[in-house]
Amino acid sequence: MAKRSHSESVFINTGSGFALKLVVLMMNLVLKRIFIHTLGVQYNGVSTLFTDILSMLSLAEMGVGSAITFALYRPIREQDNRRIAALMNFYRKAYQLIACMVMAGGALCIPFLPYLVKEVPDIRESITLIFVLYVVNNATSYLRIYKSTLLTASERGYMINRVTIWFVLGRTVLECVLLLVFKNFILYLVVGILESLVRNAVISREAEKLYPQINDYADERLTKEETRRLLGDVGALALYKICQVILSSTDSIVISAAPALGVVTVGFLGNYRLLFNTINQLVSQFYQAFTPSLGVLATEADAEKQHQVFRTVNFMAFWVMCFCCTSLVCLSSPFVRLWLGKDYILPLNLLLVMALNNYISSMNRATNIFRNGNGLFVQGKFRPVGMAVMNIAMDIVLVKPLGVFGVLLATCIARLTTQVWYDPWLVHKKVFKRSVKPYFWRMGIYTLLTASACALTYWLCGLIGQAVSNLYLAFLLRMVLCVLIPNGIVVLLYHRTPEFKDLIHRVGGITKRIGRALGRRGPSA
Repeated sequence: MAKRSHSESVFINTGSGFALKLVVLMMNLVLKRIFIHTLGVQYNGVSTLFTDILSMLSLAEMGVGSAITFALYRPIREQDNRRIAALMNFYRKAYQLIACMVMAGGALCIPFLPYLVKEVPDIRESITLIFVLYVVNNATSYLRIYKSTLLTASERGYMINRVTIWFVLGRTVLECVLLLVFKNFILYLVVGILESLVRNAVISREAEKLYPQINDYADERLTKEETRRLLGDVGALALYKICQVILSSTDSIVISAAPALGVVTVGFLGNYRLLFNTINQLVSQFYQAFTPSLGVLATEADAEKQHQVFRTVNFMAFWVMCFCCTSLVCLSSPFVRLWLGKDYILPLNLLLVMALNNYISSMNRATNIFRNGNGLFVQGKFRPVGMAVMNIAMDIVLVKPLGVFGVLLATCIARLTTQVWYDPWLVHKKVFKRSVKPYFWRMGIYTLLTASACALTYWLCGLIGQAVSNLYLAFLLRMVLCVLIPNGIVVLLYHRTPEFKDLIHRVGGITKRIGRALGRRGPSA
């Protein structure tokens, strides 16, 4: 098989990633509705809370996967099978240790469950047993999956996505049937554990087929110097991982533990988070698909070339987030009303602060992938500590006077006062060798335009809600506005800029190459 270009790899990986996330979204929507219908909102709250607690335990991963992926770029390009095997052997042992650490961490959490899980009188099963099954599911997810990094680093993430799609479809259908027939939460959790084990084994087998030669070096080990350097990167990435997990997971824990809120509130918030996180994951496909290519770019290109690509990727992020934030603000509540009912709709202020946090997080990802692609793991490693401390402190200060809104706002404040300014400054100084001021100017304009698109579209959607009584027709008309207004603003204002032209040129070129490749394969492909 002919080697694909970086652009073609980005296109295929992004396309397959989008397909996976769309399948996951549709399956989750169906499963969530059946889950709440058969088990109730309190089970939904417990599920959301334990998922977030287990995200905290996943800190044991400590960034090992990201460090190994970065370390694999060069040996894969140079076909250095000895070094690939040495990295995989290190990775295998690391993940075996991580699985044990997750189990131990889960055991230590059990005595504190009564203080975290409040107001759950309708939960029939043992809360401890439910939590243990979540821990087991999380721990087993590290078994045999380490070889998937070979597929990611070699720009073959589409192979992982392809396998995962089929397993997601099968697992969701089975879970829905079991919930409708038996209404048993324990059985539902056991299916998730078995699916994770089998899926990891299949993905590992795909990687082994692609790189069978590394089995010839089963005893290959990294040198002490290589291990020391790799552990240094892992240690730095651990701080970034801690920051990411604290920002994404502590909200549910704080809300559940608050006397006036509780686990039911977590469940209501979790319905919106499902929508926001899915959109966030869809957007992430752009970055995840670009990351291996940018890792290679960092080993080949100069600072000026990288900066040109960065500006294009950052503009693409703005375009996507302008559309996504507008859609989330204008469509989330109408969708939840159609999906679950009007009793599950959250106030507008919560919706806006969730959209703001989503925007801040996604707009900073372009900077993150260039930082990781250039191996800037150690530099600025204490920035995440400041952000984590700020988030926890603001949670404690704001939860009592502002409730759920205060907890969500705390995350935005923590990001704005640390990550939003520091990471771009670091990348511009160390990688691009230029001032960061023009970047901040562009980001200010991007943010103002996104806010304007949201406000204008929301106002027009309100007029539709007053004029159209049919909920489905009104939702369809709102969707049309969400497509036309933000995208129209971006095209109208930026169609003459170098970033717009470069993005269109790259997408057009990739599309033509993919079309020619499909044409050469013919109908039998």
